[in-house]
Amino acid sequence: MPNSRITVRVPDTLVPLLAARVGHGRTASDIIREALELYLGVRQTERPAPQLSPRALPIETLQAIAAVRQELVQARLDDVAQVLFARGIYRGEDATTGHEKPVNRGTRKKRLARARAAGSL
Repeated sequence: MPNSRITVRVPDTLVPLLAARVGHGRTASDIIREALELYLGVRQTERPAPQLSPRALPIETLQAIAAVRQELVQARLDDVAQVLFARGIYRGEDATTGHEKPVNRGTRKKRLARARAAGSL
C-alpha cells in the first residue's frame, strides 16, 4: 500500500530547528513522520536522536536567527546578516584575516539551498 502524501505548514520559528536536524540521509519528511508517530503513540521503539553535524548551529542561535528574520521580514538578506552581526547572534569569519564579519552571500546561498533541497523551505 503506497504512503499518503500531505502538506504541513509550520511556523517560521520551527523551520531552522527542523533544518538543523536534516541531513545524513534524513529528510524533513522523515523527521516530521517520526514526530507524528511519537505524538500518536504508534512508534514501537525509541529511535536514538541523530547526532548533529559539528558544524550545525546551536538551537538557541537558530531560534534567534528565526526571530530576527520574523522581525525583519521585508528586509534583504544582506541587511538581515548585518543585523545578526551587529547583535552578535551570527557571524562569519574572514578566511584571510580571521576577523569576524557578517556572513557572506555564498555561505547564505549554500545554507538556503541545502534547506530547500531537504524540504525545509
